[in-house]
Amino acid sequence: MKRLIVVFISVAFILMGCQEEGILDKKYEPEAIEHAQVVGLGDSLTQGVGDEEDLGGYFGRVTKRLSEVEHVEQLHVVNFAKRGRTSKQLLKQLKENEEVRTQLKEADLIAFTIGGNDIMAVMKQHLFDLTKQPFEEEAPKFKKRLHQILKELEQLNPKATIVLTGIYNPVNLVTTEELEFASIIEEWNEDMEEVMAEKPEHRLFVRIDDVQYSSNPDVYSTDYFHPNAEGYTFIAENWFQQLLQWNERREEPLLWLMEVKEDE
Repeated sequence: MKRLIVVFISVAFILMGCQEEGILDKKYEPEAIEHAQVVGLGDSLTQGVGDEEDLGGYFGRVTKRLSEVEHVEQLHVVNFAKRGRTSKQLLKQLKENEEVRTQLKEADLIAFTIGGNDIMAVMKQHLFDLTKQPFEEEAPKFKKRLHQILKELEQLNPKATIVLTGIYNPVNLVTTEELEFASIIEEWNEDMEEVMAEKPEHRLFVRIDDVQYSSNPDVYSTDYFHPNAEGYTFIAENWFQQLLQWNERREEPLLWLMEVKEDE
C-alpha cells in the first residue's frame, strides 16, 4: 500500500487541474432529419475533456449516431456536464438550476457520468494516510446520493431513458500494484449497477472498466487520466452496443432506438 501512495500522489497532482471550470455548457446540434431530445449531465467524462478531435467525447459521438435515426426529424442535444463535478454538486444542480430542470422535462434520453470526482475527493483528503477504509465509508454515502439524483430525474421526467456510465481505473496505466484500488473501482461500479437495476425498464448502467481499456496508454489524453479521441470512441461503441442490447430485452422496445444502425 505504501507504493500505491506514490502513485496516488502523482494522480492527485494531475487531477488538481480537473476542478470544475467556469465554462459555458456546450450544446451540440447534430445535423438530422418526429422530435427527440438527449441531455448530458455529470462530470468531465460526459463533457468530453481530453478529446483532441473536439467531437464532444463519447457523448458527442453517441448523439451523432442517434441523429442518424431516419424518422427523427430533429434531434435536440444539450450537454450540462462539467469537469470536476461531484455527486453533491450534480444533486444541487438538479434541484436549483431551472434551465437544467426545464431541459430534463423534455428529454427522451438522459446520459450521465458521476463518481470519479467523489473518489478523487477521498483520495486527496487521505493522501498521506491512504487505506481502503475511507473509500468504503464514502461508498454508501455516494450510493445514497445516486438514489437521490435518480429520484430527482424521475420526478422531473418519469418517461425518459436514463443511462449511467461507470468509472474506470487509470492506475492500471502506471503500476501493476493496483489490486486494492481496482477493488475500490469494482465495488463502486457494483453499487451503481445495483441502483440502476432497481428499475431496469428505463435505467441502464454501462460498464467501461475493461482492463484492456484502462491499461492501454493509447486511449488516454496527455494528462494520462482523461480519455483521448480513441478512448472516447471505444467508450461510445461500448455504450451503444449495451444500449441496443438493453433495448432489445425490453418488453416494449423503444422504436426510435430500434432504427439505430450498429457499425459494420
